[in-house]
Amino acid sequence: MTAWHLELAAQAYPQLRHSMALLAGDLSWITGQAHVDLIEQLALADCIDPSSGDVKKHASLNCDKGSCAFSVYRSAFWERARKRCDELRKDKNRDASLRLDALQGLMDDPRKMDFVAVGLMQPLGRIKGWNPSPAAFEIQDWQDLYLGPHLEYLLFNY
Repeated sequence: MTAWHLELAAQAYPQLRHSMALLAGDLSWITGQAHVDLIEQLALADCIDPSSGDVKKHASLNCDKGSCAFSVYRSAFWERARKRCDELRKDKNRDASLRLDALQGLMDDPRKMDFVAVGLMQPLGRIKGWNPSPAAFEIQDWQDLYLGPHLEYLLFNY
């Protein structure tokens, strides 16, 4: 997400921009988890070169979420957003209720939700420190590079 995306949202859809600020922490968590889900699917499909940590060129994903990285990320983003809604429904405080309404409002308009998902997508880079065995899958190095706190700050403060 760049300042340009946020400025575009602020000018064209002020309510969307307000929702993104309100949901900064939630969107950062959803995005991070969607990336983790994508990396796990890439690892399970043998799409990560174990020697370098790079995603293999011309690698093919074959999973129930699709056959390209973006479709897997997008599906995971929506699934994690639904999960966050479920968590917010259980929380009875006013802040959680406001965030639930905002997140549900985004999900009610797939175009806006997809704009947010695409805007928050980050490059994977090298995925080091992982074990190719699905039972021992680790992506700590990528999580250390994930710009979640910066992303949350940008969403909330810009």
